[in-house]
Amino acid sequence: MPLNSYSVGRDLSLDITGPNGPLSFSQIVGFTSKPDITDKKIKGLDGITRHLRFPDGWSGSFEIERQNAVVDDYFSQLEANYYAGLNELPVTITETIQEVSGSISQYRYLQV
Repeated sequence: MPLNSYSVGRDLSLDITGPNGPLSFSQIVGFTSKPDITDKKIKGLDGITRHLRFPDGWSGSFEIERQNAVVDDYFSQLEANYYAGLNELPVTITETIQEVSGSISQYRYLQV
């Protein structure tokens, strides 16, 4: 719920789905995402530098307080798969936000 029109941090949830189903990281305490942009500078004969921006995917991070072995087991399995010559399969992150207005915004990050 909003407090004085500001979020108090209980309005965001993350659903992380791996190749074998949902990953239940019990205590996610931080999440950031940002678009990656490739910037091409073009300097015209008029001496003005112009920028062309191209979307180039997304990057981000999340912070977890360890309460169980789920995250350790997940990354241990990724390492074991690497040494066994197996491809790393992607994960999907779905971010759901309850906005101050009460509406819901949802963003899905594929092939993470």
